[in-house]
This record gives sequence, structure tokens and C-alpha cells, in this order.
Amino acid sequence: SLLNSCKTVPRNSENELIEKILIYFSDHFTEKITLEIVAKNFGEGNPEKANKNFSLFVYTAAAIGVILAISGIIFVRPIAEHLLGASGDLLENAVLYARIILIALPFNVLQKPQLGLITTVSSGVPNIILDAVLVILLPGHLKLVGAAVATGMSQVIGGILPLIYFSRKNSSILRLGKT
Repeated sequence: SLLNSCKTVPRNSENELIEKILIYFSDHFTEKITLEIVAKNFGEGNPEKANKNFSLFVYTAAAIGVILAISGIIFVRPIAEHLLGASGDLLENAVLYARIILIALPFNVLQKPQLGLITTVSSGVPNIILDAVLVILLPGHLKLVGAAVATGMSQVIGGILPLIYFSRKNSSILRLGKT
């Protein structure tokens, strides 16, 4: 199976595959639909409606992220086992890693309002540091958990930064507020 063929690829690529499958929808939802509708509102000279729609899409994306996270936590085992063919330790590790990552999914969804290099670095550097520290310091049976926690924390940081930015006065024309 596809998942079992990943055994020889370094850094738990079977876990990364599951993560990418589960967040694919949320990425496209927030990027494409939000940008088109909000840009149309601004183009029509209606910035208040644009900000309301922007806020609505951010809140909706967070809600969808929560729903996908809960669904993923519930269904990751049957997906990994029956759809992707994982078994034994590979299945257990994939399920453990995916469930930890899925806790951060709602924050990952919120990373999509692009803030550029600052958000990327602010979420990427802690991931690199936490990954190294947790994988080195934790005992062998917890190294996978450490890698998942490091990735999840970077997603939380990357999701909170845009919320803070758009909730305050900023250089963007977009603001989070009531819908």
C-alpha cells in the first residue's frame, strides 16, 4: 500500500501524508473563497461588508477546522488502516502523530490570511527548535510525540499571529470584527 511504502522515507512521511490529506480542504476554502468575495466587496466600494465577510470566513474556517479536527481524531485509525493500509507499529504511530497534529488543525486553518515572512518565520523557527529539543531530550518512546507537539505548536503560533494582527489596528484594509 501507499502508506506502507513510506516506511523507508525519513521523518515519518506516512504521518505527514495523513496531515496533508486532512488539511487540504481547509487550505483551499480559506484562500480561494475568502479572497474572491472580500476583493469583490472592496471593488464595489463596500469596505464594511468586506470586513464582515472576512470576519465571517475566518470564524467559519475556524469552525470547520474544529469539525475536521474532531472528525479526523475519530476517523484517523480507520483511514490509516483500511484506506492507506497501515498496520502494527506503523498504524499506531500514524494515529498518535495525526491525532496530536489534528488538535492544532483549527490554528493551521487560520494561518491562511497571508502575513508573509514574519508569520512563516515566527511559526517555523519554533518548530525547528522544538523539534530538535523534544526529539533529543525525550526518551525513545516519546520522540514521535515530541515531533508532533513541535509541529502542532508551530501551527498554533502561525494561527494566532494573524488573529492578533487582524484584531487590532494594522496596515491592512482588513479587520476582524462582528459579522
